[in-house]
Amino acid sequence: HGRKTDHGHSRVPCVIPPSKAMEQRLPHKAGGVLLVTHHRKHGACIVLFHNRRRLKWESPWGTYEHSHQDAIDTAAAELFEETCATVRCDRTTLAANVAAGLTVEVQLSGPGERTPWGGLLVGLRVDDLSQGHFDANHRALLALRSAARHGGTHLGSTVEMDAMTFIKLDTLEVQVPQHGHLRVEDCDGRLCDLALEKKLLFSPAVGGGACLCGLALARRTYERGPLAAAMMAGVTVPHLNHG
Repeated sequence: HGRKTDHGHSRVPCVIPPSKAMEQRLPHKAGGVLLVTHHRKHGACIVLFHNRRRLKWESPWGTYEHSHQDAIDTAAAELFEETCATVRCDRTTLAANVAAGLTVEVQLSGPGERTPWGGLLVGLRVDDLSQGHFDANHRALLALRSAARHGGTHLGSTVEMDAMTFIKLDTLEVQVPQHGHLRVEDCDGRLCDLALEKKLLFSPAVGGGACLCGLALARRTYERGPLAAAMMAGVTVPHLNHG
């Protein structure tokens, strides 16, 4: 059933109309994590990260690599890299969330592509996240990358994102996705371009499941609550050496 807004209207996540390929089960060529949190001031929020090259705000997400066992491995790796090592989640914890139905399969291929492909998006709630912590990790990783480059080694893509923000789920749930860009205010009043994130949030899930789309997954993940104490060993918010 749809949630109620403050004005009493039904709030149902809008979805982008599915293509004819949606009935097929898509090969997992990508994986990612839809990260949600309880913001002390604004309540239920999705956590997004700014891609310094695309200039868009995105969830941790990336393509499958040969070293990955499956899309869950991809999701775990992207979460660590694109949060600037702010959140580490082991495979066991993400697999448990998948088993609990906190996941959607998202179609990423466009209407002109002959072979449909998509990815696995896993919901994860981690509270007590802070922009200050992300910024400190980002600075430390830049310094580490610079040192590694001078030493002839490669650090990887852990500094692909350069900022973190929180957007209220209530704000997203009243959006009507249109063609082109989706711009939404974050909790600081900044207008964020969610052109790529729009597909993850509003595309209908493939192959059924408890969640109709990524936005429904975000709400369900949040309402399930933070991880139980037994699962917290799988999720840490590590502080790098910023000295």
